[in-house]
Amino acid sequence: MPFTKYLSPFVRMITSEAVELFLSLADSVPRHIAQNILMGISPLKGITRYWHHTGMEGDPHKVLPVLATLMRMSSLGGHVIKDEVVAEIGPGQTPNLLYAAFLFGAHRVIGFDTVEYLDTSTSNVEAVKSTEIWIRAAIECNVLPEGFSIRKNNYRNFNTLPPGIFDIRRYDGHRLPIEDESIDLIWSKSVLEHVKNYGVLINEMTRVMKRGGAMCHIIDLRDHYTLSNAKDWLRFLRYSEYQWDMMASNRSSWCNRLRAPEWLDAFKKAQLKLVYKEYIRQAFHPDFYREQLAERFKHFSDEDLKVSWLYIVCKKLQG
Repeated sequence: MPFTKYLSPFVRMITSEAVELFLSLADSVPRHIAQNILMGISPLKGITRYWHHTGMEGDPHKVLPVLATLMRMSSLGGHVIKDEVVAEIGPGQTPNLLYAAFLFGAHRVIGFDTVEYLDTSTSNVEAVKSTEIWIRAAIECNVLPEGFSIRKNNYRNFNTLPPGIFDIRRYDGHRLPIEDESIDLIWSKSVLEHVKNYGVLINEMTRVMKRGGAMCHIIDLRDHYTLSNAKDWLRFLRYSEYQWDMMASNRSSWCNRLRAPEWLDAFKKAQLKLVYKEYIRQAFHPDFYREQLAERFKHFSDEDLKVSWLYIVCKKLQG
């Protein structure tokens, strides 16, 4: 029909512009601020927490490489897990790393988290029953170092574990609920970048770690807003502290935005000995421009800004 013939290009143009406008607003600062405000409302926060997934979600393809890396880092810190007390900061919804440490002979494993994702008395721990299969596969594929033997005891049924051998404890953000100098080895993966009182946590980890103990941290320094949309992975450095908190303070994508040198200084202030550090650097995204950085970040060198992951091993001095 003639009318449709002339109307179609107009409709297509309007539709295209509407889609572009929607996409621009969907990733805009006002939209992020609005969503952050909504996330601060208790009922909505509870609902979104139910749907939110954290940790490695029980995926062996994610767990095994991380486990291999943490095992390697632990050995650099002088620890081989066997007969030791191992703790993980922020296990999230999947305690597979802790259960793997137990299978390799850890005397005791403990997870600390600010949210009660896991309860050792509920079915949330069912996923750990398949971990033994993953570890066996990891050894067969040489994912893990040689010389580790899996416990022969049949602990596939989580409820048969001896009392206190596997604990998940809630951390209130101020004090880790465990006595001084009681842990040999502390792990974390993609957790410390989300900690607001990071100095307090580092001091707490130092307090509960035995003399000669080690902590191994894998820290993700990228903008968590842009991980899934291939945008500038340093975009969050454009915002002032006030803007960033307005956009993300109530959301899991909030990060403290510390750069690698700042993390090293934080561990140094806790009187910890740095025994290993590794920088994973990533090229700047085409949308990255130094002049857009907030004042706090402008003094960092290009080499510092390009660090997207930081691997660090620290030890507590003996004396």
